[in-house]
Parts: sequence; structure tokens; C-alpha cells
Amino acid sequence: MSAPFRVPQPGSGQAPEQLNLTLEPLRTDGPAALAPDAEAGIVSIALSRVVLLWRNAFNEVTIRQADDLFACAASSGRYYDTIPKGADLAQATLDIQFAEFPEPHAVEIAPPHSVKFQRPEDAARILPLLARRGFSAVQKLALVLLLAGACAPDAAVDDDDDEHTSESHR
Repeated sequence: MSAPFRVPQPGSGQAPEQLNLTLEPLRTDGPAALAPDAEAGIVSIALSRVVLLWRNAFNEVTIRQADDLFACAASSGRYYDTIPKGADLAQATLDIQFAEFPEPHAVEIAPPHSVKFQRPEDAARILPLLARRGFSAVQKLALVLLLAGACAPDAAVDDDDDEHTSESHR
């Protein structure tokens, strides 16, 4: 998985856009949030991993992982809740199957400011899809990240960190 994109800092001479990602469509729309998109060449999208945070006395963290968590829930019946009420969605990994590739490509989303692509060039197709499906409140996100990725495909872009070094240069 590549390093996360980092949004340019205000005053850096770049656009001060900020990532504003959410995983709520997974909770509200379930599998419908991950419907295929023929226009983008996406054959299927599977939720393969979630990290759930519980705001309890022990700050419990639950990690669920499967080839397809929504399919797993559907086969287990009504007692399996992929994203239980009361848990905060801290992170999710989507496995996206493109028509022209034999293996799915992973995308990891950790709201509000991080998205990691297994293949940075996938950003041009995945980010607009995420915006259309409600995973991003910033409609210009795709353009900002594409420009950042085009300048340095291996570079990390995260507005929580002032360091703008490439993963390959560390």
C-alpha cells in the first residue's frame, strides 16, 4: 500500500484544500455504497476490513476482516452487524476490482484526512467515485489529490503532518 496523500498546507503556495472523508455511507447505505461503477471500469467493490472504536471505559478497538464483510454478514443472518451501532468507524479497507486487472486494488480510508492507494494511479478513478457516493464532503478532493499524485506519485499527502517527503526517500 502506498503512503497516504497529504493535503498541502495553507501558505505552502499550493491550494489549501483539506481532506474531509467519512465512512458513514458504509453505515447508512451498507453494500449499496459499494455498488459497481461501469463508467469508471469498476466491476466490484468489497469491504474487506474495518476498524471500530468503542467509546467505553476501556477504549476498545475491534478489527473485522474478511474477503467481503457485507457478504459475510448476509450469510450469517440477522445477528451479524458489520458496523454495529455505538461503534465509531475509524478505518476501512476497500478492495476494488477493475475490469482490466486480474486482482483487486486496495484502498484504505481513515477519516477525516487519510486515504491510501495500493496503486496511486487508481486515485483518478476512485476519488470521484468516493465523492459521488458521499465518502467525501469536498468535491474538489479528486483534483487536489490527482495534482499532488501527478507531481510525486509516491509522495504522501496528509494535512496533519508538515513533512512532505516521499516514502521512497525516508
